[in-house]
Amino acid sequence: MRPIWSKAYLHFYGIEPVTVNIFLRELRPFWSKADPDPLPAVKKLARHLSVDLGRYRRKSLTFARVEAGLIRRRHEFRLKITSRRDVRQKAA
Repeated sequence: MRPIWSKAYLHFYGIEPVTVNIFLRELRPFWSKADPDPLPAVKKLARHLSVDLGRYRRKSLTFARVEAGLIRRRHEFRLKITSRRDVRQKAA
């Protein structure tokens, strides 16, 4: 459940839930009230790559870095899937 105060960030123009999550994720190790749940895509990729997120303390800098790394890795997987799809479409 997201704390009420985190909803205040959504009132700024151009700020969406993912942006708030990223902002709070980066502050998680340093601010006691910043503890957003990992994004669903992060959880899904962690399962896919057999990364146990429960192994790390959520308030640690290591957890924030693992989470950010999974997001970067997600983009790599998306590019690989897209490029394979393009190759198959060109061959057809």
